[in-house]
This record gives sequence, C-alpha cells and structure tokens, in this order.
Amino acid sequence: MQPSGTHTRPSGILDFQAIGRVVDQVRQADTSLGAAFALPATDDPEAWNRVRNARSDLAGSIAWAYTRREVHADWTSDSRAKRRYEALGRVHRMSRELVAIIHDDQLPLSLSLASCFPATDEHGFHVVDFSQLMVGLEQLQNAADHERARLKRADLHEIAPLSHIEDETASLATPGNSFISGMGKAFEKGFGRPPSIKFTNEREPAGPFVRFVECVTGEMGEPMSPDGI
Repeated sequence: MQPSGTHTRPSGILDFQAIGRVVDQVRQADTSLGAAFALPATDDPEAWNRVRNARSDLAGSIAWAYTRREVHADWTSDSRAKRRYEALGRVHRMSRELVAIIHDDQLPLSLSLASCFPATDEHGFHVVDFSQLMVGLEQLQNAADHERARLKRADLHEIAPLSHIEDETASLATPGNSFISGMGKAFEKGFGRPPSIKFTNEREPAGPFVRFVECVTGEMGEPMSPDGI
C-alpha cells in the first residue's frame, strides 16, 4: 500500500483534498465507513456544505491530536510548570532592572544609547528606535507579571493542567501516547466507531484506524508505520 506520502505537509491543517485521500484509505480497509465525507453526486449547495463541514471537523480533530503531542510537556509536566512560573519571575525582574539602570539619573545612558539606534535600516525602512525599545521593555515587565498572576490564580504555577487527570493517565504518559490517543478520538468522532487495531496472520497491525493514522501521518510529512501505531 502506498499512503499519500507524495502529498506531504510539514505543518498545518489538512485541506479538503487531503482529508479526501485519508478517507479513501480508510474506506479501502472498511467500505462501511466515511460516507459523510464522500463528494455529493449533485450540485446541491447544502450537500456540498455538509461534506465541507465534515471534512473541516475531521481536519480540526487531527490538528488537535498533533497539538496534544507538541504541547505534551506543557500540559503534563509539573516541573516544567514550576520552571515556567519561575522564568516569568526572572523576566519580570530583569526587565525591571534593565529599565531602572537605563533611566538612572546618575548614569546618563539614555542619550548615548539612543544615538546608536538608527531611525531606518540600510534600505530606508523604519526600524525600532530606542524609545520604542524602552516602551517594549516596560510592556514585557508588565506582561510577565500579569502572566504570573494568571498562573497563580489558576493554580498552575506548580501543577501542569493535565498532570493529575486520572482517566487519561495512560494516554498522556508520553507524547506518542498522547498523539495516538488524540488520533483515536479524531477517528471515533469522524467515523463513528471506536478505534481498534486488528492483526494480520503475520501479526502486523491493520484495520481502518491503523490505515487512518498511517495516511494522516504520511500527509503531514511524518509517515508512521503500522508497527509504530
């Protein structure tokens, strides 16, 4: 079998045609699946809108599975949550100290530093000048402070959002597990059937869900073999 490996997309959401190719692969494994994604045989706008919406929903669910994988540590690692909160504190302190040093009347730095900032680059385009930089530093200080306060209010300054959700512990154990769990949810939502993995006589993973993951990852430029699913 040749999944759509020639139609790679390094990132982003799968488009209308790509979802169609994914569905075609799933239907090769089970022709009873995917009727909602089939192209209408008429020009009825409502029929075409239903198909577009169905494919768009499936693409969104797939994108969410990739998001689960990419932000896995942010959602599940308490140590990263603590480091992030502490890092925001350092950003706040360092930007505040930097602004204070530059504005110190005993150290006339503003004029000498400002003279080193050209108004335009070599092509004549406007670039950030010294005053804008100082405003940015003050905004950075405030932003770090506000983000720390938000995390504190949400009780996320020491605990990751999903680190203690017991019913998803196994599915969130690793980025790979989180991804496959997300793909399983996308498959069930899109095709109306819980994901399952069958095995051939040679003990190779097979079935509609395996074909689904294999084709999606191929479309996204990160092909996954059945053995890795």
